[in-house]
Amino acid sequence: MATVAHRGEGLGWALFVRRGMTSWMQAWSECAPHSEPSPRSQPDVDETIPGDVRPQITTLLASMILCQQQEATS
Repeated sequence: MATVAHRGEGLGWALFVRRGMTSWMQAWSECAPHSEPSPRSQPDVDETIPGDVRPQITTLLASMILCQQQEATS
């Protein structure tokens, strides 16, 4: 098995696994360089995904997330 000199590699993953995404995001935001967000222009409404399908996609994605949370707590 290969060994890697410990220089902080894997600490983010360990935090993510042990404490969750929220803690990881908070820690990352403290380490990431702070810069002013670039102004974004409002995108034109693009009908790539039809409007009647969007609620179905939203429901599907929410169900997937909730299912993962239930599996993690079981």
